[in-house]
Amino acid sequence: MISYMTNSHLLALASTLSFAVGAQAFYHIGKRVHYLWLGLFKSIVATIIFSILFLLKPSSNLGDGISFFQFFFSGFLGLGLADLFILKSFIILRPGRTLLLTGFQPFFVALFSFLFLGHSFAWEKIYGIICFVLCSLVLSKEKSDIPSYEAMKGILYSFLGVLLNSFSCVLTRMACDQSPLMDSIEGNLIRLFGALACFAIFYRILGEGFIKKLSSFNTKDHFILIMGTIFAAVISLILYLIAVKDGDLATITAIGLSLPFFNYLFEIVIDKRPVTRPMVLSLILFIIGSSLIL
Repeated sequence: MISYMTNSHLLALASTLSFAVGAQAFYHIGKRVHYLWLGLFKSIVATIIFSILFLLKPSSNLGDGISFFQFFFSGFLGLGLADLFILKSFIILRPGRTLLLTGFQPFFVALFSFLFLGHSFAWEKIYGIICFVLCSLVLSKEKSDIPSYEAMKGILYSFLGVLLNSFSCVLTRMACDQSPLMDSIEGNLIRLFGALACFAIFYRILGEGFIKKLSSFNTKDHFILIMGTIFAAVISLILYLIAVKDGDLATITAIGLSLPFFNYLFEIVIDKRPVTRPMVLSLILFIIGSSLIL
């Protein structure tokens, strides 16, 4: 019988795969719309879905004021501000290259967990984490036709997104520890309100008509946007929060490093990209890392 910790790792892996599916949809639509619009749309739709799920629950628990603020602020930083940088990086670098700096995220999470939660690092998982780091770095070495200046901008956006997301992950765990009876639907609903606040502030600065832009898309585009949101901002978030609640944060974050790998797989299938040596090597590292962590 597998342990709950192993279940947490499998849930984190499933969350990453779900987000990778949604990332492909956002990339293709993101070429025609401002990334702020895309983030606001994703947050609105996800909030509506989570609100419906919340209302359908037979009972609810929104925790205390401290956990509410922690969930809200983690959403503002992780689902809002970090997503702004990640979405912008998606558009510049493509999803498969966007998170080349995510290899450092487990270390940021481990550092923040040590400082704010008093957690010790799971050193027995270090070799698996190193494999995921190498998997991400190998993919980043692939040749690209993106100008170096634009690539550096994409890398900077990605780095800022990783840093904010790391702190958001620790805040989410603090909220779960503060109110352990809250479930994934309740916690994510509060986090999404935080994300909505973030996107609303920045989108107001942009000054672009939200409804006007939405009406410019056809039925197929609406379907892609909805499905992308369901995978990246509903299914992925539900699985992620369950995994974070009891799993080791640094290890769960390391599992998230498989996101570039999944995105490359989708690019090969969807965009007919040829299989390269970095792709094969990253596959080997991904398999080894998974076996060591799971």
